[in-house]
Amino acid sequence: MPSWKTHREVSELYGIGKEVCKDVSRIIDFGYPLNDEDIKIKHLEYLSDSGNEIREIIKNLVRSHDDRREIPRFFIKAQITYDKFGEEGLKEFFLHHALDCLNWYTTPRTWFGEQISVKPSDLTRWQQREISIKVIYDNLYKWRDYKLRLSLSESPELCMVLYHILTPDVFAIKEDNSAGIMMQYEFNDRVRWLVDDVKTFIQSNWSRILEIIEENEILEKAD
Repeated sequence: MPSWKTHREVSELYGIGKEVCKDVSRIIDFGYPLNDEDIKIKHLEYLSDSGNEIREIIKNLVRSHDDRREIPRFFIKAQITYDKFGEEGLKEFFLHHALDCLNWYTTPRTWFGEQISVKPSDLTRWQQREISIKVIYDNLYKWRDYKLRLSLSESPELCMVLYHILTPDVFAIKEDNSAGIMMQYEFNDRVRWLVDDVKTFIQSNWSRILEIIEENEILEKAD
């Protein structure tokens, strides 16, 4: 994954503060560590322990980095990020994940049996454009548009956790009781707009982002 220095410099280019970048990176990569006040529980009237049990489940869920971007964990971390840092935090959240996908550049690859690293400056403009599109559309839009559907009968613990932490500030939430309790979560229109803003930033600053990656990742490994 890109270094935190790379994340910080790209975030500063986007106008995101250093502390927001650092703390959101900690939420994504390490699960923060979270204190009870970092996890906002709703519907407390349905709980007998003021949400302590759910908070512990959430801490265990988010404690590690998830390279596969497992959606329930991804959604929970997005909500925690919004609760602490608002829309600026969500922009950093999606930007961080998009930059992580650029690991393509710095991962050693085999070429006719020889290990190589790809330098962004060695790519043709067409290759850069194709990778840019892949990062933006295969990842950012996949997360933006994902619909998570859960059945209470099949995933009772996860349903309980999401019910008590995800809010309409970040998610469009639907409940269908026609065939048992079925919940659907997806990012709301405001968050979808924020993702589009991240996409526009990446597209508009692609050359400079490549320079930052090369300066911090490729050259650092060559030292």
